Amino acid sequence: MDPVASEVAPGEADRVEADETAEAKRLFRMHQVAGLAVGAAVSLRVVREDFAKALRNFSPKETAWLVAAAGFFDPHRLRQVLDHVMELDFAYLLREKAESEGGRIQIKTSRVRRASREAVDALAETGLSKIRRKQLFEDDPDQAESVLFKARNASDLDARLRLLQVEPELVRAVTGLWETAPYKVELYVCINLAALDKVTTNLSARITEILGRYGITPTGAAEAARTRHDA
Repeated sequence: MDPVASEVAPGEADRVEADETAEAKRLFRMHQVAGLAVGAAVSLRVVREDFAKALRNFSPKETAWLVAAAGFFDPHRLRQVLDHVMELDFAYLLREKAESEGGRIQIKTSRVRRASREAVDALAETGLSKIRRKQLFEDDPDQAESVLFKARNASDLDARLRLLQVEPELVRAVTGLWETAPYKVELYVCINLAALDKVTTNLSARITEILGRYGITPTGAAEAARTRHDA
């Protein structure tokens, strides 16, 4: 036997054995990762199913939106979902009080993204001039420390940024602020006076009765009640 070959052969065997061990470890780790991924997917599916069951009082469309919005249930998404659940639940309570009126009363929602004034002020360093700010934001009349986006959706925001020819760095900053901004939500009880007038002989009294369901007392009615009490 070639003496040189006899020296190489043991080394080659050791290398082959080491390669086989490394391959076995790689396959083991791959199977572990696959197992964890499958387990996480199953757990996420169960959580989503349980989450959807907890939303049984909402419409199928609302439930589908909330489950999709929850994503992987990270804290930021859960905060948005919780806010929206409260909004839908409150709107449901308002609609419930108007069930007997049919389509004569409608509940409408206004949703506008809100950002802190401090965060928007900081964008000046990235190129947000007073003119650009006026086109993108407006003061929040209900919170002095907040401002409202003028854009009503992502497409509207993109169009405004392109019209103002905003630099890429500022685009990223404004877009990032938009994506994390919470909503300012306002719900309106809208009464169709023309339709209501057709089913009542005293429109003023009927409006007062409807507003009373929502805890609202018309100014005139309150004054009249005080007058009667004083008399």
